[in-house]
Amino acid sequence: MDINISEALKVLFDPDETAAFGNSKYDVSNIYSPFLSIGREPIFYSLNPIETGTRKCDANVSAYRNFLMEMDSVPLEEQMDKMDLLKVPYSVAIGSGNKSIHFVLCLQENLSHEKWEHLNNWIHKALPFIDHNTKAESVWTRYPESIRPETGKIQELAAVGFRWSLYHVESFLKSQCSEPEWSTAPKGPLIIPKAKGRLRLDTYARIDGNYENVEGRNCALFAAACDMLQKGYAADEAYTKLRDNFPFDHTFDEQEFSRSIKSAVKTIQGNTP
Repeated sequence: MDINISEALKVLFDPDETAAFGNSKYDVSNIYSPFLSIGREPIFYSLNPIETGTRKCDANVSAYRNFLMEMDSVPLEEQMDKMDLLKVPYSVAIGSGNKSIHFVLCLQENLSHEKWEHLNNWIHKALPFIDHNTKAESVWTRYPESIRPETGKIQELAAVGFRWSLYHVESFLKSQCSEPEWSTAPKGPLIIPKAKGRLRLDTYARIDGNYENVEGRNCALFAAACDMLQKGYAADEAYTKLRDNFPFDHTFDEQEFSRSIKSAVKTIQGNTP
């Protein structure tokens, strides 16, 4: 057992908790104890614990205390110094194997979902240079010391610290900016087009062609995924909820389903400031 990986997991998770682990961002069904992950070398783990016997999605988070801070816009060699210079509290730092370090803040206290969202918004307001597309409570983050397939580089475990008190974190945030207003806006209702419905050209734009005179599941799935993402659902939530509405057969497989979800993510993220 690698003592560094073990210590990092002990900071992030309690002994009786489970989390999601995967070698793909769409590998959402592997839920087990973080301490059984050592030696399996997954590429990703879920930011927060996931309820045992379920799938990775925001709705199945079982404890709210971890927060992800990532900054692709800052040169890699400057990221650690920037965080330390600002005295940003973080508990674990793991290299992405590419152009960023994933800093995870873990609290001593578990929060309500509403309080977690509020504190997460405050963190992103106080640190405008971090990536604002990593705010979901079950978002994937990089597993320490695994090799990133795309680059062949190790996702290096750069630092292991401790859990921070809510008081200390809020004191830091108050020193950086004013507290944001509490958000009470709920997500909109889930609308799933019929499987054979035509995708309206004036509502969604296809990124790899056009939909002239085309009807089918791909169109409806793409539209439904875009609709969910625009209403605030995370990509893995859209994947999980839509999976039951678009069954696989000999003309429609896992690869085609995932491709439609990925296209929706690229389209919506491309329209997000």
